[in-house]
Amino acid sequence: MSLVQVRQALPAIPVALPSIHGENIDLQALQLSGKPYETAEAIIIRYRNMFSPEKCRWFRRYYIKPHRGSFAQNRYSVRYVWNMNNAKADRTIGVIVGEDVAAAQILIGNESAGRSMTGIRWELCEDRDGEEPIAIGRFDPWSLLQDISAADLQRLKDTKDLVPDVTHWDFDSMLLNQNCQSCHRPVTINYLVYNIDSVRCAHCGTRPFMSRSLEQYWRARLQAVNTSDGHTYHPEEILAHSIAWMAGVGSKPSELMCNSLPAGLKSADQVLQNLLKASKVSNLDTPRTTSPGLTLSAVSKLQKLSGGMIIEKSVRSAASALQQQIASGQPFTKVHTAMAEMLRAVSEAI
Repeated sequence: MSLVQVRQALPAIPVALPSIHGENIDLQALQLSGKPYETAEAIIIRYRNMFSPEKCRWFRRYYIKPHRGSFAQNRYSVRYVWNMNNAKADRTIGVIVGEDVAAAQILIGNESAGRSMTGIRWELCEDRDGEEPIAIGRFDPWSLLQDISAADLQRLKDTKDLVPDVTHWDFDSMLLNQNCQSCHRPVTINYLVYNIDSVRCAHCGTRPFMSRSLEQYWRARLQAVNTSDGHTYHPEEILAHSIAWMAGVGSKPSELMCNSLPAGLKSADQVLQNLLKASKVSNLDTPRTTSPGLTLSAVSKLQKLSGGMIIEKSVRSAASALQQQIASGQPFTKVHTAMAEMLRAVSEAI
């Protein structure tokens, strides 16, 4: 038996695979999701080792069955065991000449193309009972192709028109697809490796995944006063969460394209500006009689807090700084997150 090893580096294989990073993305903007791993390859290696063949509880068994009769000509069927208790349910996935392991493994990969197979190993055996395994591996391009030479691939292509369908061999479902809301180009990211909010379209700079997520967040909260669980959303709460979300990947408001915001709102910076204006602690100088929520008690309660005068000054400075930051269109940082969080905390206190 040959156990297809999961090594400490991604094996070299004679096929050009889709990028392990993604497609149509700004690689400089990406943030890795794994720590302390410093490279995309290291994260994938760790993941492969977590689900190495010997650790997989489930398996898909394949075996080679020789043809009989005068026309057999050393031909074998590669069969998939659909039901261990019913041999009649076995399926032929292809025919090979001799015990061509290279051809059999490509047939195994193509037969399972498009499926999620994490945690399942493949077994290629001499017989249906699996008593004499030929090779065992995990479902991924490296495991299926690492022991196949370029000459074998060319031979199989020339003689049997058999090629590995590697564009559909994403058996771990690592690649996530989304059309860019601005330029409508397809964007693909390896979400196992990267924070999908850090994805920026290489053509127009829009963040397609974050745009969709924040748009859904805003639509759910901006139109709701009380949710089904009885929770009331306040503008300071939504503002703090939104800025923290964007600051996590250094996003600018202009990088978000939201096409289905509540009526009257057309852009992310407009949403943020409206949330800031709606806050009862962001415009303390606004006349009390004309500003909803900014009653005389708002300032008086603030000043009655321990260190109230200092807090009031800090609140004014934070609100002004956030307003300027939104207007400038520059990326949010952890400092802006702290400012928005202070506004939220103070609003709860008064």
